[in-house]
Amino acid sequence: MTEYVVTRWYRALELLLCCDNYDTSIDIWSMGFIFAGLLGRKPICPGTECRNQLKLIVNVLGTISEADLGSIDKTKARKYINSLPYSPGIPILALYPHANPLAVDLIQKILIFLSI
Repeated sequence: MTEYVVTRWYRALELLLCCDNYDTSIDIWSMGFIFAGLLGRKPICPGTECRNQLKLIVNVLGTISEADLGSIDKTKARKYINSLPYSPGIPILALYPHANPLAVDLIQKILIFLSI
């Protein structure tokens, strides 16, 4: 298993979308995915490659809003995200029904697209 494959599952959207502008919030996003993996005892989005990873994230978190799409600075990345079928997302509580409500709340607040 290479470092590339392992870390893809925890990469922030800014890195997956090759955005030029990002900050330390990418580490918080990664922590959210790691924490979710600990709660479920498996990775929440174990993508096989970059596009598959993005598709899994959208399936779990829901389709990115038009406003958030506009903040993606790479045209090719924006087109790919826009081409994905609509997904309402999966409520975090449905993924982790036995988790502490505070843990669910934390994950919901961390894994958002607004930081892009």
